[in-house]
Amino acid sequence: MFDHLKPGVRIKAYGPSGDFSLHQHPAAKYLFVSAGSGITPMMSMLRWLNDCAPWTDVAFVNCARRPEEIIFRKELELLGTHMPGLSLGFMIEERSSREGWFGHMGRIDAVRLPLLSPDFREREVFCCGPDPFMRAVRGMLESSGFDMSRYHRESFAAPAVEEVPAPFSTPGGDSETVPDAVLPVRFALSDVDADCLSGQTVLQTARASGVRIPAACEFGLCGTCKVRKLSGEVEMSHNGGILDHEIDDGFILACCSKPLSAIEVEA
Repeated sequence: MFDHLKPGVRIKAYGPSGDFSLHQHPAAKYLFVSAGSGITPMMSMLRWLNDCAPWTDVAFVNCARRPEEIIFRKELELLGTHMPGLSLGFMIEERSSREGWFGHMGRIDAVRLPLLSPDFREREVFCCGPDPFMRAVRGMLESSGFDMSRYHRESFAAPAVEEVPAPFSTPGGDSETVPDAVLPVRFALSDVDADCLSGQTVLQTARASGVRIPAACEFGLCGTCKVRKLSGEVEMSHNGGILDHEIDDGFILACCSKPLSAIEVEA
């Protein structure tokens, strides 16, 4: 932005999106577990609770490498004096020469989690942080017999990209695509007909056909590639970049929608 934006340039901004929110999952008690910058969505929810329901029972667990790397630490400690139901649990991996530390040390595990939140099995759990951290938390909860329908996670990394199957060679030496792996895609506004290979998304097919669909994150979070589906069926695996009523109105996210039949989109 600093390198390319100039006074007078017009940009398009989108509002917050996604369903990683306690409003979608009301409960009597919550457990927020985060590491590093994964604390950010937890703070958003905690600030709202402080403003609107400060008596809510919240166990807030945050992991960091050193004491000085605990993001929002001072604000959290201040909120702890205002919210009677808030319990704070910080865990660091190594000591620092800049300040003393008398709290928990190490990495969160099946022994430390009950120390930080003894009644975690009774809580609605929200988890955000690096993928290895979230996998560890999920594994601990599953091993403890926790009801995983009450576990919610937010990932800030793109999922692994599935490779599109390569063409196969016929006895004559020519390469061709498996016939039943191709589905027709019609881009109505561009008046373009294209073939979508097995495993490809609508966005990949559009790019291969010279059709421009705006996109940004490309893993179903930002909503930039939202287009209306006029006909056909798709499999859409998004990360909160589209709302239920938009899906009901026929919209899809091109970056994470794979055709299940011949389709037509408004692009």
